[in-house]
Amino acid sequence: MMLFRLFTSARWISAASFLMALAGSMGCERAKSPPVIDSARSSATQVETASSTSPKPSAKSRERLIPESSAETMRAFAAAHLRPGLKPGDFLTNKADYPTGDTAGVYRAVLDTLYVSRDGFPGQVVLSDVAITQSVTCLRMPCPIIPNGTGSEPKLETLDAYRIAQLNRRHITPKFSYHIPLKLLGETEHREMEIDGRAIALRDSASLASRGMREMPFWLAFQVRYPHAWGYAVLSVVGMNPKRNEAILQVTHLCGTYCHSTETMVLWKVRGQWHVIERVPEEGDSTDLGHESLRYRGVGAHAPIYEIRAAAKRDSIRQAEIPRDIHGRITSQTGQPVQGAKITLHAGDHPNVPSAAAITDSLGDYRFANPPVGSAGLMVRCPGNTAHPDSLAKVAGTDVGIGQHVEVNIWIDRAICDETPGVAKPEQIAPAINVPPLQNAFDVARARMATYPSEDEAAVYRALLKQMGYGSAGITPVYAVTRSSCSFTSCRDVYLHAIRYEPQVMLSTMENFVAVRDQRLDFRTDFVGLPGMQLVGDSAIKAVERATGSGDALNNPDVIHRAWPNVDVIVSLSPVGFSPRREQAIVEVTRGDNRHGSLLGILNRTPSGWRVVRLVNFVGNND
Repeated sequence: MMLFRLFTSARWISAASFLMALAGSMGCERAKSPPVIDSARSSATQVETASSTSPKPSAKSRERLIPESSAETMRAFAAAHLRPGLKPGDFLTNKADYPTGDTAGVYRAVLDTLYVSRDGFPGQVVLSDVAITQSVTCLRMPCPIIPNGTGSEPKLETLDAYRIAQLNRRHITPKFSYHIPLKLLGETEHREMEIDGRAIALRDSASLASRGMREMPFWLAFQVRYPHAWGYAVLSVVGMNPKRNEAILQVTHLCGTYCHSTETMVLWKVRGQWHVIERVPEEGDSTDLGHESLRYRGVGAHAPIYEIRAAAKRDSIRQAEIPRDIHGRITSQTGQPVQGAKITLHAGDHPNVPSAAAITDSLGDYRFANPPVGSAGLMVRCPGNTAHPDSLAKVAGTDVGIGQHVEVNIWIDRAICDETPGVAKPEQIAPAINVPPLQNAFDVARARMATYPSEDEAAVYRALLKQMGYGSAGITPVYAVTRSSCSFTSCRDVYLHAIRYEPQVMLSTMENFVAVRDQRLDFRTDFVGLPGMQLVGDSAIKAVERATGSGDALNNPDVIHRAWPNVDVIVSLSPVGFSPRREQAIVEVTRGDNRHGSLLGILNRTPSGWRVVRLVNFVGNND
């Protein structure tokens, strides 16, 4: 991340260029680390450096012949190979004359490796106009000339050429050509985009406020100026052996505030063409914020989120066109078909609004063509020629999959429809299943189709609820949809004010929680895993409101207790907001009887699981 910050600042060129130079020219304390030992090459180094008349050096002295062994040896190497008047990190020449010949071929092969894949290539390639010296990415000084773990074993003369090349920077020539349109990015333009990006950020502050992780100003302007580029590349000076058939260089690709990679590439020239034969990753971050253009191109690059989402959308459209239906027969308890009964279909996302209706024929049959995929509720109402036309007679639930033809046969008690008023009582709107009276078929089917939360998110909920004392005694229902106590646009500032000064809270966790807090997500069945905690859905809540003539039953403990005497209150949970590396999480817990606000739980991940580190009182509602 340190390397990345250098590249994204206005002074990234000079900072990156001097990193390696400083390691060799300054006698810092880190240079006192144990010397780098290259046993595989020490004997060959001795042959090249020792004279025929000098005595054979010892093993210890041979190790010191490697320039990276210490600051002293690196300074001696630099002094022996620098041009007079130049210091490490200086430009070798003021002319923009690099790369040419084989070096240009190396650059083109590297750019092909970064930007040409079986899935396509960008509309434009952006390249830094400076070939930099090697950037330091190892954690302990002195750093080897190539990363540990390089398997291609470059020749000694190639390594020496790479060492010499890394002493000075070069200006990239505007004559350098590539088969994809190429633009060189200089320091002046970089600073211009920093300024332009600030204006864009200010202009879009209202829309960006609802997001979690956001791009820094430079990247906002970069996407406007280069909408078809995948980011931009920074290449080091090339080290090449005298036979000009092997080369080494360091390659950095930057693709956003949280997206970058640095690697060493080894190339061979075969049949007149340069080929990358090894990529050795050094440092990087593949965080993808879902941009259409910017994408990670380091080792292990995968399809960007934007393309994954687009493919999923295309696939969902295709799947939605596959025929499916819900069909069945409505009969009386004696098995006789019921003609003229009205059935309404209620999709899982809108349980209280019918999406379609059908009337049974003379055989009692009905059919819904191409219903929404997911959970579905069916409400059967009495025929129009009965004593109670359109009265609710039965409720059933089911699931509809892609391309499925689901049969749901329902029987009703004709007495509900035919007897005089006051004699017969309609069947319970939300019939109990699996014993719990506050669950019904429709809500259970909806929860069964849900995929939220993941196991990690469920562990956060469990840890917080257990810390708050839930699951130890009695029944405490959990509202089956994520919900925050404050969902207005202005609530963002209220949440930030409540938690921004808590010392335990990471800034990124806070931003991500504020971004996801008002999402409405269905909970999956039994995700809590604590005794006495079970889901209660919208359908059951609406049934209570109709039966009691009260509104907002979710926040009315008196109504809830009258409906279910063994229940005192319903708990609502917000979505989980994580830090980028999922080291910390924030969740809001709201009790239906809490007139003084809710609690924000702050949890940290520990080796033994999630642990609550702070509970913050939050007063902010939609009233």
